[in-house]
Amino acid sequence: MATNKKRKRIIWLALILLIVLVVYFMSSGEDESPEVTIDEVMVRDISKSVSASGKIQPEIEVKIQSEVSGLIIELPVKEGDEVEKGQVLVKINPDVYTAALSRAEAALNSAKSNLSSAKARQAQAQAQYNANDLNYKRQKKLFDDGAISRADFENASVQWQNASAEVTAAEESIKSAEFSIESAMAGVNEASDNLRRTTIVSPINGTLTALNKETGESVLGINIVTGK
Repeated sequence: MATNKKRKRIIWLALILLIVLVVYFMSSGEDESPEVTIDEVMVRDISKSVSASGKIQPEIEVKIQSEVSGLIIELPVKEGDEVEKGQVLVKINPDVYTAALSRAEAALNSAKSNLSSAKARQAQAQAQYNANDLNYKRQKKLFDDGAISRADFENASVQWQNASAEVTAAEESIKSAEFSIESAMAGVNEASDNLRRTTIVSPINGTLTALNKETGESVLGINIVTGK
């Protein structure tokens, strides 16, 4: 009988402990249960925004720099302006380059004048040579026939040689004048290009993003950045 009572007591203690454990785990599970929101099912747009810092870069960026030095006399644009291809951005004082072009054109005209003179000289020398050539041939025939002295023939020969040398010199003068014209023409082209470069235009449609000079400043090179 004592053994049965002891066994029943152990069984009851075990049942009580089991009930306590079940209650504890049930109460702990309720505290960790997630909250659930119930809403009506419908079609709707879901928007999401993100904030971030960054830098806007143009698709195409062109850096423009003056190819000539001088004083800026016009700057009709400012940073942020929308510009079109061919629009004037900067004008540099053209006086020095206008004068240089005038000098180059004067040198070209002088070279052309020298060429005309050389051609006239060559024509005169050629005419003189032709006359001396005929005289030389006549004198040679007379000398061969014994009609004139050796001294007369040698004198005709010297005149013929001098006339021939004069023709050669005139032809060289023409070549020199032609070379001077080519050189002067190159000078005119360079001076003309420099004068044209005093006006800077935009090579593309876009926006001025940087302008590092102002009207009245002297430049060796002016940087302008455009982009689109």
